[in-house]
Amino acid sequence: MNIFLQTHIVKKGETLEQIAEIYHIPDLNILKDHHYLHTPDDSNHLGPTLFAGQEIFIPDQKEIEYYILKKKQVLEERKNRANNLIENGILLPVFNEMDEKIQFIIQDFSDDILQNTSEFDVRLKYLEKEEQLFTFLYQKKLLTINGEKAEMKAYELALKCSACLYPAGLEININRKIHDIKNYHEILKRWKTIQHELLKIYTDENSIAYIEGVRRTIEVKNELIKAYQQDLFLQSYFYPYFKKYTSGKNESNSRYMPERILYKNQHLITIAEDISVTLNAECIDDRSQQEILNHLPMTHAEHDEDELLESKITGNFHLSKQHKLLQQADIIIDSYFYNVKETTKIKLNLK
Repeated sequence: MNIFLQTHIVKKGETLEQIAEIYHIPDLNILKDHHYLHTPDDSNHLGPTLFAGQEIFIPDQKEIEYYILKKKQVLEERKNRANNLIENGILLPVFNEMDEKIQFIIQDFSDDILQNTSEFDVRLKYLEKEEQLFTFLYQKKLLTINGEKAEMKAYELALKCSACLYPAGLEININRKIHDIKNYHEILKRWKTIQHELLKIYTDENSIAYIEGVRRTIEVKNELIKAYQQDLFLQSYFYPYFKKYTSGKNESNSRYMPERILYKNQHLITIAEDISVTLNAECIDDRSQQEILNHLPMTHAEHDEDELLESKITGNFHLSKQHKLLQQADIIIDSYFYNVKETTKIKLNLK
């Protein structure tokens, strides 16, 4: 630091930018910080307009280099703090930036032979936060089966029944559980209208039984919450979130897929150009394969080894570094039901 401070006396009409250029100062903030360092009471303010005769303290070349180095260090510290918040804290996105359009593709294989490809578009928009509850608008549309609009009667009926469920205002807690349906009464009203029309069109016994099953789910709010909770898209999209990563690693047990199979999960997070989360999960469900397929709770009966489900999940999730919002995901679920390999491949892509 120089003992004698360098100063500049402002000439009429001179600007701060011109003065910075004269002394080869690359950033006006360097000039301002140095000036105020020697004018602590701010009695000589550097406003948008300077006045003739005003004295400005000017840093020398070494001081300019020091300020530049300090700025780089501060930026690096901020970057490291941001990374540590992800690696050693909860992975929580900046949800208020979310209004996403997402392509969701599901491929089902049996013994590695493709059986069906289902595809639909999703809109997911953040609405609000209240305490530790996050509300999202969730809407599905444009479902196709094997690239075509579903025409089978069962598919057609299922689509018409589910039409009333969207858009849904879903309130999700930090455990990725759906706490409430904010527009439940609106959904119920839509269902009443759709149900009345469906019963005019579908008069066979199987269709009526299906409509009745849907009615029992929709007209009991807690049952409808369970149905949304088993939604494969919602499970897939929110899978990497709300987890505590210690040294870039998280281990937990959770239930996945509509069958609610229990898995032991290991998540690894890496931060480079984006945020990547890799998932490896092994089935630890004690139920027999038949109990799982029938959605039955675990009994106290002991099962033979070949009755237990062999299943694993691998996944790769890519999130934007700035807002930590999901950009792309690939998930593979391999299961052996009675020695037949069943595989589900799931893809999420921003549109």
